[in-house]
Amino acid sequence: MSNLVKTEFQSLPELSVKENSIISALKSDKIINLNNEDLNRNIVNWANIIYACAGQKVSDDDLKAFCILLKNELKTYFGNIGHKDIETALNNGVRRLYGEYYGINIISVNKWIKSHLDSEERKNAIKKFLTLNKPEEQNMTEDEKENIMKKAIERLEKLIQDDVTINPESIDFGNAVYNYLDNKNLILFTTEEKKQFMEQSKGILLQHLLNQKSRLEITPTLFKRTLESIESVNSLDVVILAKKIAIKKHFVNLIPVKKEIVRDHNHPDYFNKF
Repeated sequence: MSNLVKTEFQSLPELSVKENSIISALKSDKIINLNNEDLNRNIVNWANIIYACAGQKVSDDDLKAFCILLKNELKTYFGNIGHKDIETALNNGVRRLYGEYYGINIISVNKWIKSHLDSEERKNAIKKFLTLNKPEEQNMTEDEKENIMKKAIERLEKLIQDDVTINPESIDFGNAVYNYLDNKNLILFTTEEKKQFMEQSKGILLQHLLNQKSRLEITPTLFKRTLESIESVNSLDVVILAKKIAIKKHFVNLIPVKKEIVRDHNHPDYFNKF
């Protein structure tokens, strides 16, 4: 289990100021964990900053409409992302650090967040952080590791049961939970089901790639290289998403089916327990 599971982050002297900032943002409260009032306040602040940085005036009605769309986008697709990561992505995006954009809209916001999450600077900071924390993780007792995994499973199970429509892509630590349960033979899918998860994962990633191409957000060279990666046998990106799809399916299957209450006292099932 990764040390990236939510803990109170203390700056590390081995990391630069920027790297500590990246890890701090990574470990900030996730969108789904913010109460409605805090989430609304953040979204309004972010929206005002975006328009101010772009030098654009916006009416109250248009600002409200944008905030509603932004809130829906974040909760649907980026619920498990730290709110400070979102803030960084929006600040960088409107300043064109992720390339040109065409208007302040949800498509631009989606691009900014994904560009931030995929940035080499962020990936390298995470890699360095994990390397520095590896000795500490190795010194953990088996009981401590089990406790961390159980908490992760509980959080993930509740997350999915609270919202069965959650986008699998927004599920973090899904692979760790899948591997843990799989190793203990607690998650059982047939070979055919696993193939279906892989195909579903590949389809989602291919559609994202085609959407990027249609919006001119990717160069032909990068498009070709990414396409080859997705279509390769046992593509890592496809496997990662497939496990998230599978773990969502696993927990959805555990939700008890609610029996419809029979209200007609003449019906034979009226007096059955429910």
